Amino acid sequence: MIWPMHEALLRALRNQRPTLLTRWESLLRADPSPNALGHPDLLVLMMDWTLEEWEATLRRPNARKRRSAGVGMSAASSVDCPCGQNPLLGYFRAAETALDEALARLAAPSDSDDIHSVEWALARDAFATEARRALRHVADREVSTFCAVCRQRTRLVTRTTGPPTNGGNAGSTTLASPLFQ
Repeated sequence: MIWPMHEALLRALRNQRPTLLTRWESLLRADPSPNALGHPDLLVLMMDWTLEEWEATLRRPNARKRRSAGVGMSAASSVDCPCGQNPLLGYFRAAETALDEALARLAAPSDSDDIHSVEWALARDAFATEARRALRHVADREVSTFCAVCRQRTRLVTRTTGPPTNGGNAGSTTLASPLFQ
């Protein structure tokens, strides 16, 4: 369930959807992708689906409460990607920036008085916090899923750290770099 004022803010944000999508795409194109799967021409095909998932998550209070990351943390950085090559990291970083910009443009209705303007601003700030949490929830799920099938996962290997002593093997177990660099 979503509060009535939040519903009004969500409607206002929906009206900005074309602008949000355009800005999101321009941010994707400006950020170099670490691999071919992060090409903006592929990622833009996911944007409508992502916004639908975001809104569905925003409307489910239990999903929002599960996500407790701080407000200052970006959507992409709240997920641990061992190799840093996940194309969805930049995708969700751009999404959060575009969402923040769209949220900042939500102004109080022109017919509201000072008290209602303050209420609107407080509701907008609370809605923005919930909107970011919902986006982080979607980002966490999608980035984690991609990482689960990633071929760049790290593994333990034995590396030689120096000459053998007493005829033994001079290796130690360390976390290696990605498998396919």
